[in-house]
Amino acid sequence: MTITELVLEAVNERITEKLCEDCPAVRRYPETMIDPPCEECPAEWDPSDRRCVKHDEYQEIRKAAEDVEEVLA
Repeated sequence: MTITELVLEAVNERITEKLCEDCPAVRRYPETMIDPPCEECPAEWDPSDRRCVKHDEYQEIRKAAEDVEEVLA
């Protein structure tokens, strides 16, 4: 596993939280008498997925991790 992959794996949950927070692409459905509240993401909560509207921001984070790897190499 590369340093880039290790860095991204270590912070992946936090990256996803921050990028998905208040995302305009997330569909939010309110609670009904039958169903609990629900949220749906077209990229299935994966900012590395090209369908994610914040994919470019994720790529910037990935580039920063690659820069760290370059410095350590």
